Amino acid sequence: MRPRIHSLLGAAALVAIAGCTDTKTTDLGTRPAEAGTNLNAAGCEHLEKGPFVELQGTTDAASAPELKADHKAYRVTIPAGAAGYVKLNADAVGDLVLFLDADVGTGVEDDKGATVAIEKSERSVAECTIVKARHTVHVATVGSYRFKLGPSAAVSKVTVVVEEAGHAH
Repeated sequence: MRPRIHSLLGAAALVAIAGCTDTKTTDLGTRPAEAGTNLNAAGCEHLEKGPFVELQGTTDAASAPELKADHKAYRVTIPAGAAGYVKLNADAVGDLVLFLDADVGTGVEDDKGATVAIEKSERSVAECTIVKARHTVHVATVGSYRFKLGPSAAVSKVTVVVEEAGHAH
């Protein structure tokens, strides 16, 4: 009887150890293993359910209102016939993922006005249908970044969710 108890305890210990194993992933849809949250699912949830913050995009990049990577959905009104700017103050180096509910032209600039490349763009995600654009941007330095949305003749408001991908290059 005793050997069987030891076998059961040993098997239980192996299962517990296996459950704690770090299963890192390189899929940008999934945060690093320690966070355990799917970025796409988080983006979908906030685009659909908020909480929502209203912002007026500005034609002047220098006076752009701030949005954050704070689990909120920002409803940005795009100025008629022009692009609308919003900014994000990055406090860490790494990748940001922008989820939009409309496929509008999107550009990124640093605080000096230099273009920051969008590393990857997608027009949908498997987790939901509300995402019409998903952009991954590498933030190489701490500081202010401006997102240029539009112009668009068809879209006057776009909802944006920013998630931190949680890894640096």
